[in-house]
Amino acid sequence: DYNLEIENAASPTIAVKDTTNNVITKMFSANSEGFIGTESNHDLRVRTNNTDKITIQSGGNVGIGTTSPGDKLTIVESLASALQSTLISIKNVNASDQTASQTADIDFYITDSNTNTGVPNARIGIVGSDVGDQNYEAAGRIAFYTTTRSYASPVLTERMRIDELGNVGIGTTSPSSTLTVDGEVEILSDDVSGTIEGGHLTLRASSA
Repeated sequence: DYNLEIENAASPTIAVKDTTNNVITKMFSANSEGFIGTESNHDLRVRTNNTDKITIQSGGNVGIGTTSPGDKLTIVESLASALQSTLISIKNVNASDQTASQTADIDFYITDSNTNTGVPNARIGIVGSDVGDQNYEAAGRIAFYTTTRSYASPVLTERMRIDELGNVGIGTTSPSSTLTVDGEVEILSDDVSGTIEGGHLTLRASSA
């Protein structure tokens, strides 16, 4: 049962118009989809507790916590003091047990009409564990990926990882020290001197 129900075989519509400013807001159903928005060239705002929470500008920019987003998505949290504030949470919840292939990622794409392969150019994500130990599974591991230089068969490949101990691995997913590099390291300098002292390797480039 509904307090208000509008039925029509062809796009039933509710329209609200401000005749002073010619703002038209509509809600309607059509083509197996539901729509709500402005028909006129005006922003759409969503409110709770009589306060603007989400703004969709007429140009398409979306603001959360702001009515004047300057980008495709702008999130603003206004705090009374300098406190830590989480603005975005990305979660991948496994109903059973965590696995090493379980990730929560952000993908990045740069494409044109000739290179739209459907594979992201780069990715940043957190990586799960299949060790079976709750302490280990609760730990954090972040991985960085780039795609190989191949239009026909692009492969998104992990390049660097920071594990739960803070160890950084380049070319390896299991760094065993503060920095573990599996591959060649090149230092571009005409004059480099090195010293090993107390277990520390120091490389210095000439200032000349």
